[in-house]
Order: sequence, then C-alpha cells, then structure tokens
Amino acid sequence: MPAHRIAYIDLAPAVGGSIISLFHLVKGLDRTRFEPCVILSSSNEYASRFQDLGISVLTVDAGTGRTTAPRQASPAQRDRWTDLRSSSLASKLRRSAFGQSLVHLVGFYGRTWPTLRRTARTLSELLVACRPDLVHLNDVVCVSRAGIMAAKRLGLPAICHLRAMAWRTHYDRWLSRSLKGYICISQAVDRYQSSLGGRTSPSWVVHNGLDLREFEALPDRFALRKELTDLALAPDDQVIGSVGRLVEWKGHHIFLRALAQVAPNYPRLRALVVVAPEANSTDYAQHL
Repeated sequence: MPAHRIAYIDLAPAVGGSIISLFHLVKGLDRTRFEPCVILSSSNEYASRFQDLGISVLTVDAGTGRTTAPRQASPAQRDRWTDLRSSSLASKLRRSAFGQSLVHLVGFYGRTWPTLRRTARTLSELLVACRPDLVHLNDVVCVSRAGIMAAKRLGLPAICHLRAMAWRTHYDRWLSRSLKGYICISQAVDRYQSSLGGRTSPSWVVHNGLDLREFEALPDRFALRKELTDLALAPDDQVIGSVGRLVEWKGHHIFLRALAQVAPNYPRLRALVVVAPEANSTDYAQHL
C-alpha cells in the first residue's frame, strides 16, 4: 500500500515552538506509512533541519510577494487607516457589537485580504506540486487562513493543529467549517476551541512530543549557577527564569508584574529574563 502523503504548512517567519514541535512530529513518522512534505516560509532557518531528515521542503518566498507577512504599507496608506480608525464615525460604531464587527470587517478586507488571497494562491500552487492526501495546518485557524483557503480551493481534506488559545472572527468561523477536525495540544486548548463557534469537532488531544536526548548534553547546572553568580548573583539568591521569544502574547509583562508583587516578601529573589526581540517586537522590548 503506498504511503499517505501529508502536506504540513507552517508559515512562521522564524523558529518558534510550533516549528520545533512540527520537526519532532515529522521526525517520528513511520515513513513506510506516511510521506511528509513541509511548506515553510523562506525566511525560516529551520528548513535545512527538515531537509536533513530527507523530507521534501517547499518554501513561500517573501522576495517575490509569496509571503504571509503583509506588505509594508506606505506612509500615506498608514495615515489613511489611522485616520479611519480614529475617526468619530469609527468611534460611534464601536459602541455597539454590530458596529465593532463592521469596523473589523472593513479593516480585514482593506488590509488583510489582499495579502491573504495572494498567499492562498501561492499555497495552492505548492499543494498541486506536493499532491497530498491530507493538509496539516500547523497552527490556529486565524494564523492558518491562507492554508485553509488553499486546501478548500483544491478540495483537499485539511486539519488544524491548535497550539494556542486564539479567538476566531466571523470569517474564521466560516472558514473553519471546511476543516475535517483539530489536533489540540492540551485539554485546555480543546475546551477553549469548543466554545468558539464554526467547526469545533472532531478533535483529538495530542501532547507535544520531546526528544529527551536533546537535554542530555546540557551544561552542569552548578557550573552555570557559579558563572551567573560571578556576573551578578549572590550564592543565596533565589533565581526565577523566564525563557522564550520576546513577543507580547508570551506575557513577559505579566511575569514582571507578578515578580513585583512577590519581591517585597522575598528580598533575595532575582529574575533572569532570557529573550531575543524579534523584528516586529522592538516596541514591546522598549515597553518592558
């Protein structure tokens, strides 16, 4: 029996949790039963890791307009949208649920839709080349819109791998009805998505897999502690660490506020925030 071809789509512009989890997922596939094809953003440096596994990798090239990231608006366009959002008419509309939906709808079709449509067209071309039996969208519905649209256009079955709790717009709820189901990374994510409307079932809870061998070669924690102590910490300091990408939804600001609340009761408490700002999060870094 020939192997089932699965197209995995994740257009994250850089390496993050979804990409790493996808890598472990396809790495563990029974290749006699499943033949993966991975579609990534050309800016994602993890593509070579997938290729090292002998997996076919197709990319969406930002340099030719084939990208999930919106094109940079001109100053005139930004001013136009800013003026529209701050206008008295928009303010009045936001006072009602219907008005809020209308403002969002105008913004969606004016700013998001053109790029979304181009990306879906490109993904359709790549899916034709990949010829999958199933399309696996590796993130929440609002992030996977272009992939869902492409699969729907070609009549291919598609599922979403829900890795976060993200709200669905009216368009997302309509678009989700073309999906065949969801993989959720936790019971909490499954409970949340079941309340969002649109298609919410069937769903399967599959926890993220880890290759524990990657942690066997970690540096000695006592040596690491001594290195940090030499820099800024005292031997009796109580250290809390926060490690992750510096993007607002990761909640670093919440971590710092919580730290401020407990610090008066723990005078030796110290925090290490280990992050690297992304290109689109420099304002957030400055805010912190």
